[in-house]
Amino acid sequence: MPPERLASGELWGLLRSQLLYRFPPFAHRRLVRFYRGFLPAGGLAFDIGAHLGNRSLALLAAGLRVVALEPQPLFARRLAVLARRHPKLTVLPVAAAAAPGRLTLALSPRTPTVATASPDFRALMEQAGVRYAGTLAVEAVTLDQLVARFGLPDFVKIDAEGMEREILLGLSAPPAVVAFEHLPQRLQASRDCLARLLALGPFRFNAVTGEGRRFHFPSPLDPEEFGAALARPPLSRRAGDIYAFRITRCAGEETAVRPADGDPAAAPGPPSAPPECPPPGG
Repeated sequence: MPPERLASGELWGLLRSQLLYRFPPFAHRRLVRFYRGFLPAGGLAFDIGAHLGNRSLALLAAGLRVVALEPQPLFARRLAVLARRHPKLTVLPVAAAAAPGRLTLALSPRTPTVATASPDFRALMEQAGVRYAGTLAVEAVTLDQLVARFGLPDFVKIDAEGMEREILLGLSAPPAVVAFEHLPQRLQASRDCLARLLALGPFRFNAVTGEGRRFHFPSPLDPEEFGAALARPPLSRRAGDIYAFRITRCAGEETAVRPADGDPAAAPGPPSAPPECPPPGG
């Protein structure tokens, strides 16, 4: 196969993504430790909006099987190369949405991390100086379709540039942990995602600001507390990710497993995927 030839804008965008997600020293190691703190080895993760695959690689290193979705062909091809070296990685060159069908992505060759199917998100990025050039029609699937094919995941990570709520609308069973992107300029969008998750089941919430690898709160907050925290610094000023931890109630009590005491790889504070309630008399 001849070497892939890229336009100058695409080449710059690829290099920019490499610098953002692959270059920072020890970033991969810190991300692996972070995930090991609350995700079970041998579990299943969906990486929605996998881009270059830095999160997928960290999840694999943490011992999980990974299904990675990436609709942009440039990055889907690179993920496919990774999948040949990692048998526990499945790559699907599709997007996720509320319903199966087709989506139109607005593309930004120089900043491919902000390709989006959301008009509101595109307008926000254009106000910040991002230039979009061209569109791409892509296949879209729902999280429910992925669950039917691969099983209910222990973790769903969603980085879909304004499409987070729409993607959650395509899910009808609550995973143990869900993470989605938060932008302070789109506070209502984050609140809408919280509401959608709470419609699926009981959750508590924590947050990571920027590309950090530590949770902001010592332990997850209940929905009212977290909703209020979104309106205060740092979450009202800094972008990051919101983590939702499903709560399992057994015999009227809330059950959540925390990282083992003294485990140096454990992230501080959050519960991990809660176990199923034991059978009566178990």
